[in-house]
Amino acid sequence: MAPGERLLRLRRSVLGSLLCCLLAWVGGCQAPARQPEATGPRAQIELQALQPDSLQLARHDLAWIITATDFAQHGLSEHACEDRLSEILQAQRDRPVAAIEVPINLQRLQYHGRIVPSLAGVVPASDQVQPAARRFVEALDGWYHQWSYGEELSLLSRDDGRAAQLVVFALIRAWLILERLFPSVHMALFAAWDDEERARASDPDAPWLNLHSRTVFALNSYPRYTAVSSYLLGVPDASAEGPPVYHNLPVTMLNLTGMQGTGSSQVYGLNDADSFHLYLRDGLVETFVHEGLHNRIARSLGSDPFLQRLKALPPAVSVAAEEAFVTQSSLRFAREALAVSAAVLRFYQTMLQHTHLPALGIDVANRTVSAQGWQWLRSLEQRMDGARVWRPERVGGAALDGVLTGRPVELPEFFELGMLHW
Repeated sequence: MAPGERLLRLRRSVLGSLLCCLLAWVGGCQAPARQPEATGPRAQIELQALQPDSLQLARHDLAWIITATDFAQHGLSEHACEDRLSEILQAQRDRPVAAIEVPINLQRLQYHGRIVPSLAGVVPASDQVQPAARRFVEALDGWYHQWSYGEELSLLSRDDGRAAQLVVFALIRAWLILERLFPSVHMALFAAWDDEERARASDPDAPWLNLHSRTVFALNSYPRYTAVSSYLLGVPDASAEGPPVYHNLPVTMLNLTGMQGTGSSQVYGLNDADSFHLYLRDGLVETFVHEGLHNRIARSLGSDPFLQRLKALPPAVSVAAEEAFVTQSSLRFAREALAVSAAVLRFYQTMLQHTHLPALGIDVANRTVSAQGWQWLRSLEQRMDGARVWRPERVGGAALDGVLTGRPVELPEFFELGMLHW
């Protein structure tokens, strides 16, 4: 935030306080409460109660979004604000994710105006990515409002109204929760991976290297469902020695209209407004991790034999298998670490058992697998850590029993990526 704007906001704050005190003295009214100084978790502020006026929205600084742990950032350095945010989050480590109250560091937030992403260099032009990614890039064509939070997170939105700004704030909130409370998960899914020397050292035998310096989230109407992601593969760096080096961009698009309607109400079973506001606190964090896993799979494809076998399955089967692995892995983290609501767990577990697994020939209710499904699963048997082996007693109509270090294997246990550690 520019010094002049901070001074203007401070003057408005002082004048507002003086006016309230004068009214209280004349009319006996009670001055409204200020944003609380954060000394620990307080009562949750409901998002429904935040109703900005047109001037607040036009500033695009998200300052109208107040949390129960807001603190005065005026006069504090960016580093001091970061330390305070960490203290606020650590004090809420044992809370369910929906109850976590965290402000954002206003010094790290920048609004860049209304831009065309490809012309502004936020996303690559369609001729700078592999052919398979061009349709995704074209969906990002046109005018977007752009925010950035630090150097690694870019946020785009077709709209800049109340709902869009709430989602932008909620995405930054999800970023902060993972970054401060689950740093290993954040590192695995979202941290910049742009050090070529480090990437080569981590996997010297990789046939190619995937690098990226930031993550982009875009709000538009492109996804058929709530969210869709793509690791936009760039063209190889011709100047690099050794294996080809690709400079890529992980992008997740979210359906802003869908989130305010069936995208959230089908999860929570509430009215659209209540479902939307609850999703921003609860389910969006699971979506954040879920889409991050998809992009991590794409980034690791060049060096991971298991993922290469996954992608070598017939296209429709490969998509279903990846969704099964991603859903089960993100749900375990959401259940055990984030403590998301039962509604979120139930919704995605239903998707797993009634959509993704049946596409692999697996009938969860009857604990059976088709002969074709068994062949697909056998091709994935050698897992990344080399320790998991899953064998049914017989093929086709057999009970899905197996051996995992000498004990029966539950089906969801097989569908775990092993990428998340916390």
